[in-house]
Amino acid sequence: MDIEFITTSIETGVAHITPELAKHLLASTNHDNRPLKPAHVKMLSTALKNDEWMLNGETIAFSKSGRLLDGQHRLTACVNTGKAFQTVIIKGIEDEAAFGTIDTGKPRSVTDLMSLQGLPKAPLFSAIAKQHKAWLETEEDQRSKFILTTRQYTERSVALHGKNHGAVIFPAFEVTQKLGRKSAAIGFAALLIMDVALDDGEAFFAELASIWSDECSPDPQSPSYVLYRWICEEEHIFRPAKMTVLAALTIKAFNAHIKNEQVKKLFWKPSDGFPLVEA
Repeated sequence: MDIEFITTSIETGVAHITPELAKHLLASTNHDNRPLKPAHVKMLSTALKNDEWMLNGETIAFSKSGRLLDGQHRLTACVNTGKAFQTVIIKGIEDEAAFGTIDTGKPRSVTDLMSLQGLPKAPLFSAIAKQHKAWLETEEDQRSKFILTTRQYTERSVALHGKNHGAVIFPAFEVTQKLGRKSAAIGFAALLIMDVALDDGEAFFAELASIWSDECSPDPQSPSYVLYRWICEEEHIFRPAKMTVLAALTIKAFNAHIKNEQVKKLFWKPSDGFPLVEA
């Protein structure tokens, strides 16, 4: 069934918003709006800087009198970054009371966006994607100082990254899903390991999964068992502050595994530098 449009004073179309135009609109039309949320502006700015902005049908809306009803965060991000963007513009909304009805619905979560893109609707997948995104944004000569991120990204930014890098993230996601405790830190370590040594990585994580499910009698000095025991014994290991340590020790255990080394303990501290996967 076709949708029939009614005649109104509303105008709509796609516009190219430059930083200069955004600055003018904020100065001349943004009256009595809600306070800016700096974290939201920062997330939008990151999307613009990383060329992740998409024309998705979201609008910047103006009343019939010219008052900005929706879009101040996007316009502010445009000014702050100096990056232009395209968006749908609506002009001519007659009742300015409509301002109070904007942005009151439940937003899509990152897992909703993953599902819409045919990706696993799972927080673990998006958490691994976020860490991978932070890794790729780190210059290679700075990766020895890498710390797993707690930074915020826009929902669409993480979903887009997951879509673009699904072939890399899927294997790590799948092996991490089989562990007794699902962790983005272990998943990120698995991603780095399997991107370098897929077969050896799958074997290592299969061994770790079998230990977790109590399906084998492991050598007490095997790297996978020492890692498992450390995870079980270390207090608060799955808290954000311990994420980098957990990822680093997972990589160190794998490196010892492929060398057929036995270990009594696993050690890592930030001054050692984030470990590279050996293959």
